[in-house]
Amino acid sequence: MPGYAGAIYTMKRLLFERITVREWRFVAVVCAVLVAVTLIPHLYGVFSSPSGMHYSGIHHLTPGDTNVYLSMISTAKEGENQFIDLYTSEKQSGLYVNPFWYAIGIGARLFDLSPLTALQASRVALIPAFLLVMYLFLSWMSSSQTVRRVALLLIVFSSGLGVFLNPILFLRDNPVRLPVDTWVPEAIPFLTLYHNPHLLASLTLIIFTFLCMLLAFHTHKIRYSVIAGLSGMAVTSFHPFNAPTIVVVILIYLVVTMVRTRRVQWEWIMHVGLLGTLMLPAAAYLLTLQAVDPVVAEWNAQNILPSPSPLMYLIGFIFMIVFGAYAVVKKQGRTLSHPTLVYVWIIVSVLLIYSPLHFQRRMVEGLFIPLAILAAIGMVHLWERLRVSRRPFIYQTTVLMFLVVFLPLTNVQIVLQDIQHYSATKSLPYYITDQEVESLSWLQSHTVRDAVILSTAYSGNFIPAYSLRRVYIGHGPQTLFLTDKKILVDKFFSSEMSSAEEESFLREFGITHIFIGQVEQEHSLPDFSSRNFLELVFSNTDVSIYRVISH
Repeated sequence: MPGYAGAIYTMKRLLFERITVREWRFVAVVCAVLVAVTLIPHLYGVFSSPSGMHYSGIHHLTPGDTNVYLSMISTAKEGENQFIDLYTSEKQSGLYVNPFWYAIGIGARLFDLSPLTALQASRVALIPAFLLVMYLFLSWMSSSQTVRRVALLLIVFSSGLGVFLNPILFLRDNPVRLPVDTWVPEAIPFLTLYHNPHLLASLTLIIFTFLCMLLAFHTHKIRYSVIAGLSGMAVTSFHPFNAPTIVVVILIYLVVTMVRTRRVQWEWIMHVGLLGTLMLPAAAYLLTLQAVDPVVAEWNAQNILPSPSPLMYLIGFIFMIVFGAYAVVKKQGRTLSHPTLVYVWIIVSVLLIYSPLHFQRRMVEGLFIPLAILAAIGMVHLWERLRVSRRPFIYQTTVLMFLVVFLPLTNVQIVLQDIQHYSATKSLPYYITDQEVESLSWLQSHTVRDAVILSTAYSGNFIPAYSLRRVYIGHGPQTLFLTDKKILVDKFFSSEMSSAEEESFLREFGITHIFIGQVEQEHSLPDFSSRNFLELVFSNTDVSIYRVISH
């Protein structure tokens, strides 16, 4: 069977035939549970919406980012072929395109879905895709069905000790001082599955790329390194933070293998070179975009994501580390088909999360998986040891109860916390009123595409998602010079500027409209109705919008 049809057939023979029907039923049950558990809070948010309010889709994991994703989905849904940063007022080239969010936006248009529905539908659709790729990878790493099943359960349900230590360590003014299993969606696969779909897609592609490279090395077929390269190119195009992990892990794996075998693997070098070559266009596009568009360059420069301290990672990964270390001490890692890849993946990821990269924290994505594989081996070995002990039932029951109760507890707490938020807070950021939606729809239909809206940062986070209009301030990294702008915005809405200073500020930064919502009304607002450079153009019970009159 020639070409890539033959590749698919070979992949089926090499991978799928290793897995029994009973195992696939097990994966299907896990999939159903994950879909249900990760959907329950969102469904609760929708169906518990009070009359006159809409569920916003925001949950406590990176709440400021959800509206950014919704704005990109809306952009594509409305037929726009270019993405611009709607969260800053500076002029832009319009050359940036994120193919992942663009594809979801096109799907929303084809199936007439709201951006929020499209976001959740894509996340749910990616869960079975992730589990399929993950279990194929596990089948390639271990011949033991028990190890594979335990590893999958650990990967998708386990957390750390954050639920217990978070209240002790919590510092409101320093969120980096929190256990990673309570707030970093890249760190814990369950949080990745629960979060927004781009992280789930990127994690799936990382694993698929590694799997295809192993197939290329094993079968000596270049078609698999081509597939791996295309997979790596895809993830680089929409989530470039993962490119260093893919490239460095495969390179070090190649070097370690050649050192161990004392032979130069020219064929493997060719496969790795092909992987890098195919990933290069996506990386080159992003680097070129950064060079020609100052807004993109500044956006990237201020997207600083430092890693928490090692203690915060230790708390989040503690169970995987303990059982994995047990497997290493008992020399059980050798039972893996490719132990070198597992160890290299762990070491490289640990080094990358404290590398000079300004997006260090992103480098943790995927680290949980090799740790969980080793932990699964350790757990299975310990279970077998307990089975031949003097009191096997007592010991095994104790261990089983510990694993079932404690391993997923932080994840359970996060899900319940969101439900509690939706129950207790019937306002922004979890709910938006009909009047607020009406005002944002008015902005979209009554202002030009390059309008710039002034509001507080809080309202500014919502405005682009619902109106597709730029704001002066609204999101951490994507609002350029956020600190300086926030000072000016606070002065403006607190009546600390004279009328002349207000007008000068508005015209200097090209602001065309002022949004006065419920959050803005909490400030000591100036008397906008007395300003001869402003005109009230929209008003309802919750929102007033003023237009800056042209000279």
